[in-house]
Amino acid sequence: MKPFATTLRQLAAVLLLLLFARPANAYHYGEHRLIGDQGFATFMRWLVASRQLGTPEQTRAWAATHGGVVYDSTEQAYTLQRLSAGPNRVSYGALNGLAGDHAENPLELEEGLRYEQSRLHQILALHNQALRTFQTAAADNDLARLDNNYLRLALTNFSHFFHYGRAFDWHFTAFDAARLEAALDPARAAAAFQELSRTNVLNMYVSGHLMALQLAERAGQLLATDPVAADRYLSYAVIYNSFADHFLQDSFAAGHMVVNRNVFASFTNNKALHDLYNRKGVEVANLQGETWRAYGDGSFNQTHGSWQQAPTLQAIAYPDLTPESERAVQAVSLSLREVWQAFQAAREGRPLAWRAQLPTQKEQLGPFFRQHFQALALIPVPFNTPIARYLPQAANLPELQQRTQLLDNQRFERSRVGNSLSIGIGNVVFSQDTYYADTEFRLQTSPFVYRYQYNPVTRTQRFGNYQVRPTLVYTTGRIQRPESSPRKTYTVKGGLSLNADYWLAPRRFAGLYSYLQAGVYKEEQAPLKTLLAPSVGLQLGSLVGIRYYELPIWLRLPAQLLLPLKIRANTQLVPGQRPVYYFSTELDLFY
Repeated sequence: MKPFATTLRQLAAVLLLLLFARPANAYHYGEHRLIGDQGFATFMRWLVASRQLGTPEQTRAWAATHGGVVYDSTEQAYTLQRLSAGPNRVSYGALNGLAGDHAENPLELEEGLRYEQSRLHQILALHNQALRTFQTAAADNDLARLDNNYLRLALTNFSHFFHYGRAFDWHFTAFDAARLEAALDPARAAAAFQELSRTNVLNMYVSGHLMALQLAERAGQLLATDPVAADRYLSYAVIYNSFADHFLQDSFAAGHMVVNRNVFASFTNNKALHDLYNRKGVEVANLQGETWRAYGDGSFNQTHGSWQQAPTLQAIAYPDLTPESERAVQAVSLSLREVWQAFQAAREGRPLAWRAQLPTQKEQLGPFFRQHFQALALIPVPFNTPIARYLPQAANLPELQQRTQLLDNQRFERSRVGNSLSIGIGNVVFSQDTYYADTEFRLQTSPFVYRYQYNPVTRTQRFGNYQVRPTLVYTTGRIQRPESSPRKTYTVKGGLSLNADYWLAPRRFAGLYSYLQAGVYKEEQAPLKTLLAPSVGLQLGSLVGIRYYELPIWLRLPAQLLLPLKIRANTQLVPGQRPVYYFSTELDLFY
């Protein structure tokens, strides 16, 4: 029995992962690879132009000798010879794409790539095959079959995400300097990165980046006396930084800015909400005062119909990198440049001693990281950040404040696209001789049919947002007819939930919804019967357009609960009985 029970538990775990933990990556493998390769190429151009290592030929020769870095004209990228095998030419961007999604820490990443027949090389080959057919990554199902950890990491790794509603510097309160030493110790590295995986995207980046800076500094100190050891430390600096830069790239994705990551949320809103905002984008700003519309996976370097804004055909332009993409590439380049500068400073006898410079007070960590790590000025500022404290003199401060507030309709959209549990209370209002009241508990999954095409600028596609998704309901109630005494009732029904939002303004819409359900009905002291239960309703709070975060603190919690309240009219049709018509109010509890 024991092996059978174990098998059942394993099957149950796989089923849960398949249902609820579909990977929510910020960018697909191919997009990570493109950002990383472009960022590394930009860094190399800077290094060559700086002449720190001599002529361009001398610079490339030094990189090949000490780092195993060679430009591959076929791949059109710099590749890491020591990690490449056969047709798999491993570039910095390839490391970015594998880190975090297929390897839990840099040492696991290195080990997998050092062995030619490894699972990691098989994954890489699968991704490369997909890229050759103009896809951005291998299919999730294929990856899950090859990589047992792929879906598990999607469920348990929170560090690819911001914490929605928390300010920029708050994200650094999770930083723990002790983890830096542990992560550089092979015996403790796995545990250290497992702890880091439970934090957030900004903490993961600065932690991994600091590890790389320490390794680069050690390499610079040893170069003159032990060049072999120095080369190894420098290689590890690159690997550790490639791991950190995966999360730096994640921070540019819209879908990773709007969810709160925890195990429970993995079963509710994360995947669907992540996908929604990655597709439709959000207006964001950074600490340089720049503003843009950020998108996510499957959308990197797309122009999103920008030709529609061109005044003439001659004005339509398609740059190699869109401005949004250029920021992510530049961030990676700056990250690599800081690793090199740590190495070079130590090589010249003036180590920067990053570990010793770290503040001991949590509130000082944010300003410290923002001052020293240039890439942080390029990423989108987390929503609910008091941007005036960071950029008090910005000429476009009102616009920056608008783009760093909590999103107007995020709570409504969450309830539409995520798995949700709601409670409803119903009462008869159409009958004078029948009394009926019930309490229902409704479970809804993410929609299998979905569209979001509302354009807040042109106001086109007013019915631009609709969803169709499965729903399952358990109801307990009480009914009294003129000819009988009060009886308890129970129903179990399932069917489809249909939502359609009619937009009136960028912040206001009428939320129309309907349930088409069938099931079984049981009345006390009566046989089980079939049931048909259609209904139609309206969500009123979305018509108001209230920004609850602008309300007084004492009003915010009630507003968050009541604004998504829904009212609907129901029909209950049971063979052999008179129809029951009643109103219900419904409130989403968890989503």
